Amino acid sequence: MNAKQFVDTNILMYAHDVSAGAKHQRAKALVEELWRTRLGVVSTQVLRELCVNLRRKAGRPLALKATRDLIADYLSWPVMVNTGESILEALEFEDRYRISFWDALAVQAAQASRCRHPLQRRPVGRADVRGRACGEPVGSSAVACPTDAPWRSSST
Repeated sequence: MNAKQFVDTNILMYAHDVSAGAKHQRAKALVEELWRTRLGVVSTQVLRELCVNLRRKAGRPLALKATRDLIADYLSWPVMVNTGESILEALEFEDRYRISFWDALAVQAAQASRCRHPLQRRPVGRADVRGRACGEPVGSSAVACPTDAPWRSSST
């Protein structure tokens, strides 16, 4: 990796949920590399989702203090703040790419951060969206993104 990487919630969840087996090992390695290279980027949406999911959905839920400490660590990464304008842009992406609003908000944050390769667990969009490999897969399926996705500009 040599470019900024926008990291989706699921990647961070797998990295910190030791009960996730092979997905934990792969995601942990990716996140450790991002810490080493200082190329990780998150958004306020990702951090919010991580707070909730680590405490409620993880195989071994984290305590409040452990969650707070972990989030404090991630605040040393660039954090894309979801603003009112972010929401409006995400609504446009939701319509254009036929993706969920939450995925569209992640796409918007990746665009705003100028990351070329968002790291996600699942494809951004449905099967009918033409895509190409994007980022690193954690599961068995490739992570795809639309070929005209906004973070694919030649300037980054």
